[in-house]
Amino acid sequence: MRDPSHVREYSLAEWNEWFEENGLDYIEKQKWNIPIDFENWIRRGAVPEEKRPDIIAHLTGSSPACRDEFEIVQNDKGEPVSFKLKGILIVGRKR
Repeated sequence: MRDPSHVREYSLAEWNEWFEENGLDYIEKQKWNIPIDFENWIRRGAVPEEKRPDIIAHLTGSSPACRDEFEIVQNDKGEPVSFKLKGILIVGRKR
């Protein structure tokens, strides 16, 4: 929604499958959360003002489990202030 060049993220299961198909052991080395300031993220993406309400609705209308998983913080107006993206370092080791 924010960046039209980002169509979707591949799941870890998909990455694992591709590694296996290419004779690589799939090793998850490290996982971390990437803190994102909502306003900065919107500004960096040069998001058109008309798209902003849809992005806000997507974040604030997510399930409680999703809000917890991505640590979505909202202000007193219910607008997103920050959230966390998921990062992972995956190593493929040739068999």
